[in-house]
Amino acid sequence: KDEWTAEFSAAMGHIVMHHGWVRDDDGTYYSQMTSLVKPYGRFGPTYMALIKPFRWLVVYPLQTRIIRKVWPEVRREWSRPRPDLDK
Repeated sequence: KDEWTAEFSAAMGHIVMHHGWVRDDDGTYYSQMTSLVKPYGRFGPTYMALIKPFRWLVVYPLQTRIIRKVWPEVRREWSRPRPDLDK
């Protein structure tokens, strides 16, 4: 209800992404996301280094644009205290 996890594993490595809503001191919530990556084998770290520019130039800007587009609605929904999640 207040968090989401995705997991992907391939020959290059294992990736886990977690996105959740964290309760602030004033009772509102903010979004927090993290990705954990474990490269496999000798080529895994090389692969991660090779795709780093693509992630920074394409993936992260696109992700940020999408978040900015939907954020006003999400923020309205999550800006009030959520007693149903305080259990």
